[in-house]
Amino acid sequence: MPWAPESARIPEYPACHHCFPLHHVAPGNKKVYWRLLYNRRLVPARKIIKDLNQRYGDYGSLAVNYVCEDLLWRHRREPISWLQKEIRL
Repeated sequence: MPWAPESARIPEYPACHHCFPLHHVAPGNKKVYWRLLYNRRLVPARKIIKDLNQRYGDYGSLAVNYVCEDLLWRHRREPISWLQKEIRL
């Protein structure tokens, strides 16, 4: 099975210091972005991508990495119930 665009994008900045606008949102991550950015469900991926790119420009892909990393670190310190359901721990 080939890598999904989301999986291929993750090492871009740490390995190559390559930043670029966000072009794809993985279905699993979309649920997290719905909750964090809009506090509701069923936000189209196109809207998420558009909003993040408007806010962060060429750093959109890097911003989502930091958002997810920060969220997982916070969850590790103090469990977040809705996130636990999404990541199935």
